[in-house]
Amino acid sequence: MNVALLVEKLGWHFEAWLQALSKRSDVDKVFLSDPSRYNLDMVRRYLGDKLVAVYDSPQALFQENEVEITIVDTAPFRTPDMVQASLEAGVSVIVEKPAATSPEAYAPLVELADSKGLLLAISLMETPAVREAIKIVAEGQLGRIYNIQCLISDHQRWRIRDQMDWVFSKEKTGGGMLGHESVTYSTICLASLDRT
Repeated sequence: MNVALLVEKLGWHFEAWLQALSKRSDVDKVFLSDPSRYNLDMVRRYLGDKLVAVYDSPQALFQENEVEITIVDTAPFRTPDMVQASLEAGVSVIVEKPAATSPEAYAPLVELADSKGLLLAISLMETPAVREAIKIVAEGQLGRIYNIQCLISDHQRWRIRDQMDWVFSKEKTGGGMLGHESVTYSTICLASLDRT
């Protein structure tokens, strides 16, 4: 599988994505679009020879390569353009939350993905708990799942505020740090199940 990573400066979980990709035997090639080059050393450290090329724009990456999936992890004010470039290239997208600064900025991306029959998904990191949940669901232990909602706690962003200054900007995130915390300050995971 070939993967496109679209990022500029530091995203919410970019290092965790690199860790996950480095452990996957089904990932053959990774192409990075990072005009800032901020993440290049970290990407090389985790992915080694899997990192094939680095680009200054998503458009250049997609013009020269065929990829199966795109991961977008950057500031919400940058995210919609990156997602749109991937969808226009015919590639499905996993995007970090928040994926835009407003619902109005994200809605056209949903429509574009739907019109092309592509996946546009908000990510849930591949933690041990997520892997176990995937196993339980795949084995049919819970019956047919028709809804899952998950909220995860995160209160550590202030520690890297110099690297992620966009987190504290209402204009760049749509709500700033308080908006992020209001969504994620919980460890509750709810699932609605149909056991028939």
